[in-house]
Amino acid sequence: MLPQALEETRRRWATYQRSELLSLAMQAIFWATLHAIQRTGRILSDSRELAEWFAGEYGRPPILRRPRDTFESAIARVRETLPSPESWTHRNHEIQRARSLLEALAENDSAEKEEAVLRAAVEIILAIMGDVGSKATCWKGHQGRFGAP
Repeated sequence: MLPQALEETRRRWATYQRSELLSLAMQAIFWATLHAIQRTGRILSDSRELAEWFAGEYGRPPILRRPRDTFESAIARVRETLPSPESWTHRNHEIQRARSLLEALAENDSAEKEEAVLRAAVEIILAIMGDVGSKATCWKGHQGRFGAP
């Protein structure tokens, strides 16, 4: 049990850790996007065209695994499987999902690697968002404002 005097430090450190995991996931999505552009030789004129192309290339079914999932229903589904924050070795813990992402990045370059990286990144984001508002969350008291003190 952590002394009460360190509770605020623990809470803020946990927020930092989750923000780092979100950063890792977003960087992976950016990597996969750039890698897919390079692999396909696409020339895209602006961010809107990029977004439309990317959504068509990597739409919901391969990423969320359920074609009819909304972002909210995917979060709710993941929330049901989240282990306690202390269970770092559990396969559904954000830390283990980050390890899966790093393992996917270590694979040889291919379209399958891009998809595996994207899937792992989305799973991290869903796990983090699924933890917002849960009883054991490190963001308790943040009213869902990402990383706000």
